[in-house]
Amino acid sequence: MDHIQAHRYFMGIDLRRNVPYPEALAHWYDMVYLKTVESIRERGLLRWFPGRTETDMYLWVSEHRYLLEKSLGQPISPEAAVVDLVGQKDRRAKSRTRKLTASGRYIDQLFSDILVPLNGLPESWVALEQAALIARDEKAALHGLHIVPPGRKVDGPEALEVQARFDRFCEQANASGYLKDALTIVDGRVADQVCRYAPLADLIVLNVAHPPQPGAASVGSGLRAIIWRATRPVLTVRGKVSRMNRALLAFNGSPKSKAALFAAAYLVERWKTALTVLTVLDGEKVFASAQDYARSYLEQHKVQAKFIVAEGSLDIILDVIKKREINLVLMGGYNGTALKEVMLGSAVNFLLREVDCPILICR
Repeated sequence: MDHIQAHRYFMGIDLRRNVPYPEALAHWYDMVYLKTVESIRERGLLRWFPGRTETDMYLWVSEHRYLLEKSLGQPISPEAAVVDLVGQKDRRAKSRTRKLTASGRYIDQLFSDILVPLNGLPESWVALEQAALIARDEKAALHGLHIVPPGRKVDGPEALEVQARFDRFCEQANASGYLKDALTIVDGRVADQVCRYAPLADLIVLNVAHPPQPGAASVGSGLRAIIWRATRPVLTVRGKVSRMNRALLAFNGSPKSKAALFAAAYLVERWKTALTVLTVLDGEKVFASAQDYARSYLEQHKVQAKFIVAEGSLDIILDVIKKREINLVLMGGYNGTALKEVMLGSAVNFLLREVDCPILICR
């Protein structure tokens, strides 16, 4: 009842009139209660609490959401609060449930909340521009995150300048009224704080100022640490903003590349992106049959794509990107151990160094 009365109060402010209790109750039920309960159902939260009801869980999630907002200093969606609770109960449940109907069709946008770390350098503002384009198409909320060195004041001159520039950008970008935005300023290590805030978003958009270098140097890369540890897909941006209307999916049949396949199908269906699926054979673990899975999946979803199977080095990917004028690459994240990555190299690190267009790296 307290929640309904609070909802009624804020409805009155938004609508500038007295809102009858039945109207507020119905609106709260549809827009607040059901959205939270649907996330609880999707995540299977009740399985850990036999004898509890969905309403019990709603109250618990609401309290957790309030504590998260107080701790992180920014608005948190009900679904993000559920995700955080599930992540605490089961590490395997951290990745967000795919929003599909029983027939396998999308029922909601893939990216509702986008996190953009900003360091104040020109490259990070390019990442913000790219994130704003996605937010426009997805009708998503844009969350900026500025991280100052440990112990430094979060209201120092540099941080305040970042805040002012972020506000100016969002004011201009929001001329059409589509954008919800907020900037959080915290202190700490960059990778740690980005990973801390990652569960509250669907996508992290990062600028690539220092891609991981070959060999053992890659293990110390901050970008690599975020891609490895963050619980959300990462879109890396380098150089300039992309329309992202010609995509290449680097598919090897791994579970993470299948997550990239899911995202690729979504982009084709919702964004009308032209898609090319490339499988590079290595003679040991990646075979031509890997692409059969991708072909079958896309046919099932009535998604059109071009398919290429080639044998050789990773340079083949660069050749396809150039010939087909690709402006977005999708791929799975790191597979294997850091030692294997150092000894044999990493396709993720290679493309981060060599490709100028955005790369969507999926978990």
